[in-house]
Amino acid sequence: MSFLTILRPYSVIRNVSAVETINVGVYWNNECSEAVTFIDWETLSPGSHKTVGVFIRNENVSPIWFLFVKTENWNPPDASNNMKLSLGFTGEQINPNKVVQATLTLYVSEKIAGIEYFEFNIVIYASQYIAGDVDHDGDVDPRDFAFFGYTYGSTPSNIKWNPDADFDFSEKVDVYDFVLLLTNFGKHTY
Repeated sequence: MSFLTILRPYSVIRNVSAVETINVGVYWNNECSEAVTFIDWETLSPGSHKTVGVFIRNENVSPIWFLFVKTENWNPPDASNNMKLSLGFTGEQINPNKVVQATLTLYVSEKIAGIEYFEFNIVIYASQYIAGDVDHDGDVDPRDFAFFGYTYGSTPSNIKWNPDADFDFSEKVDVYDFVLLLTNFGKHTY
């Protein structure tokens, strides 16, 4: 009698994410009748990724210029070190009630180990200001660089904190915000 051993080169990962929104609605269909409240990423393996298509509607009374996604409340907490979530969006202005198509892609590091299941919250939010417009005057110009420079490195507990310079809503004015400022330099909403 012989036995066959099947070796798995990697573990299987199952994942579910709750979806929260700020100033926008996220839907499964273009008619916006089926809200996305969670995403079941199904089975993922190290080194893989999965993309999910969604529709995003501006539910604010003003046009929005910037969509951002962040993750929080990871379980287990160390799973966040080996995962990356991105939001694919064309970057156009979204007028009130306008619907645009976007994608959410979850990337799993090849180096992940010891995690069989994880979950986290996805927060998708929008701003009516162009990322980089610290003074909210409708453009990204040298004045915004000056305001940004003053608050760089600050967090909400710091006296120099300015939430208008925290373009990615990470509660820290850092290099990621600086990249957004540089990317949008010279852009305006008028």
